[in-house]
Amino acid sequence: MKVKDIMNKHNISGMPVVEGEKVAGILRTPEYSKGDGLVTKVMSRCLYAISPEEGIEKAAEMMTKHRINRLPVVEDDKLVGIITRGDIIAGLGGRR
Repeated sequence: MKVKDIMNKHNISGMPVVEGEKVAGILRTPEYSKGDGLVTKVMSRCLYAISPEEGIEKAAEMMTKHRINRLPVVEDDKLVGIITRGDIIAGLGGRR
């Protein structure tokens, strides 16, 4: 199954790309729709990440400043999660 098929099937608009255990980039819907090439050719390499110790306010600030919709959560150079704008809105609204 191709990455774009997985993203479409699960209604995912973006996901981290991992090489080994390190985050190498982010793949977003507009990028994968550019063609059927390799993920590494169409992913965004300009990567911002956040520690699991940071608050949602810091995540929201980073997303706003860098105009991004998701942040990989990284601890000891390893991907441990991802936080999205929707997660922040749900968290601030008291929904989990």
